Amino acid sequence: MKFNSDQTQTKFRQDRFSNIKFKKMQTITLQNGLKIHLIEKPASETAAILLIAKTGSANEQPGEEGVAHFLEHMVFKGTKKRSNTQAISEYIDQIGGDYNAFTGKESTGFHCQIFKKYFDRGLDFIIDLVANPLLRTVDFNTEKGVILEEINLYEDTPMNRVDDLFIESLFTSTPLAHRISGDPESIKNLTADQLKSFYQRQYVVKNIFLVIVANQEILKKINRLNFGEFSDKELSTIPVVEVKKSAPKMSFLKKNIQQGNLIIGFSGPKYQDRDRYVVGVMTALLGGMMSSRMFINIREKYGFCYFIQSRKQSFRNAGLLMTQAGIDPKNLEQTIEAILNEYRILKEKPVSDRELKKTQEYLKGKLMLSVEASDDLAEFYGSQLVYSDQVKTPAEVAQIIDSITKDDIIEAARHYLKRESLTTAIISPIVDERKINQLLNDF
Repeated sequence: MKFNSDQTQTKFRQDRFSNIKFKKMQTITLQNGLKIHLIEKPASETAAILLIAKTGSANEQPGEEGVAHFLEHMVFKGTKKRSNTQAISEYIDQIGGDYNAFTGKESTGFHCQIFKKYFDRGLDFIIDLVANPLLRTVDFNTEKGVILEEINLYEDTPMNRVDDLFIESLFTSTPLAHRISGDPESIKNLTADQLKSFYQRQYVVKNIFLVIVANQEILKKINRLNFGEFSDKELSTIPVVEVKKSAPKMSFLKKNIQQGNLIIGFSGPKYQDRDRYVVGVMTALLGGMMSSRMFINIREKYGFCYFIQSRKQSFRNAGLLMTQAGIDPKNLEQTIEAILNEYRILKEKPVSDRELKKTQEYLKGKLMLSVEASDDLAEFYGSQLVYSDQVKTPAEVAQIIDSITKDDIIEAARHYLKRESLTTAIISPIVDERKINQLLNDF
């Protein structure tokens, strides 16, 4: 479909998602206090199991930066039931299951997806990993080398490193500024006792929940299965993040690379704010798709970059929105000026009906594609449960996206795209700091 002007009449089906039915999530609480959230996926031949601890790098105390991610590695080194990495891996490999783990700022997840006949084995695998890790000092010392090499990988990948640099600048002096992997110095200084203390402090039953996506046949037998034992200690206090900015800030890391990497962004809405959905639409139309403003104007019109993308991320007490680009260093100042100009236009001129509707349909379509697989559906619900027991189905999220208006967009743009929270991170062989600071201060 070709769009020629704002006057182009584009017809979208208003009922595109109205007939999609999603089963409501059901929650049961076991005698040991563990909450299990069940989502039925009728006729599914697979089951997805996701265990999430509501803790991540933002819950680390001073001097233990990187410990949340380190712990994610350590549970795969040995458990009470399976004493080494090979035994753990083979337990699921021999049935063709998928399994992995992830660490974020405020959550850590352990998941597997298996053929339905092996559901009991998959559940035993995940529970054993998190409830019974051995956390041996000898394994800890060996794994330090692995973690340090992972950090080296990110250091040598500017596209990833610039993201950390931006977040460190935006959330300076708050726990959200912690790099998830830690840095070489913090990992070298970390001790096995600190890791065990973090596990005992954060991996308590009040801070853990389980999400299961499966067919009704599997869900009916949940009460007969063993869900292990977790500590019932009180949870340590979650730090409150306050982001206070009064002027634009630029962070620059000099690296001898062919392509410069740039992020320009701002503070954004918290996870529980309705504005999170508004900013999601706003960043999508700015730079979330190939027909977005940033892509068409900065890549296609000027040829300044190959990669450019706008996105948002929300946390418990803070948020961000950003545009990232990979550019020829000689075009750095021009690209910054062009990105800032797109931000200005969004604050000054309402979006057209056509552009808003196109973006809403894009986001709803991507949402439905993203929950097609059982493990993705589990993550959809799990990511919400980190912040609240009140979760929305994909269809309900689609309704919220549909409810967003042009006025919502321009109000959010004027509220969040403020000079005082403007933050820029750059990795490049050369930077004219005077010129760039002038561009930022003129915003």
